Amino acid sequence: MFKRTTYQEGSLKVEERKRGPHVWVYRWWETDACGKRIYRKHQVGDLVQYPSESAARTALDSLRLTINNQSQRNSASRMTVQTLWEHYQHEELPSKGFSTQDAYSQYAKKWIVPRWGRLSLKGIKTVDVERWLREATVADGTKAKLKCLMSALFSHAVRWEFTSTNPISSGIPVGSGGKRGPSVGVRVSAKRRKAPTVLDPEQVKLGLTRLEFRDQLLVLLDGALGIRRGELGALAGVRF
Repeated sequence: MFKRTTYQEGSLKVEERKRGPHVWVYRWWETDACGKRIYRKHQVGDLVQYPSESAARTALDSLRLTINNQSQRNSASRMTVQTLWEHYQHEELPSKGFSTQDAYSQYAKKWIVPRWGRLSLKGIKTVDVERWLREATVADGTKAKLKCLMSALFSHAVRWEFTSTNPISSGIPVGSGGKRGPSVGVRVSAKRRKAPTVLDPEQVKLGLTRLEFRDQLLVLLDGALGIRRGELGALAGVRF
């Protein structure tokens, strides 16, 4: 009466190449829209990039999750935040703008994965994340962006049915109803800690006279276009 859904590990083997180092090749079975079984393969990387089988298998975590989506629906307890981030990178991040991809990657690698990467999805609690963000020594705007990215990761997990809740935005099981108001989920302020310094026209003119021509041009571009610091640095050939 019931069909058991099994977890497909697939096979990982080393294949020789005529030129260059040997490569790791992953193979698995897939069912197409017509119900036909198809044997697929994916080149993971070479032996220089992944010198051991365990390293190659770790790189395959996000792909195996996609292949085994059906069997993973009730297995959120064994999925970590790091694996979720890798899956998000593979499936959803490429659809974002280049600046968004870069920002999300920086926030994940510097803040989210080092702190939460080893924990399972069920181990992420709303209050713990809120306390972590409050204690972080970064600007409130950065805290809000970290919260936004973590919420996006869990929304991705809910959409793929790896979990049924998003503890960052609501913590309420999907389909259970209930009010999702400002008192639910991680609460972090994005307000400025101090009022910005506003210069009058004379102060701006005085400041420009003390800059070189290139820097004057960058200031005028930033003031007129309101571009981001990273974009301004790219124009000047400087990495912030």
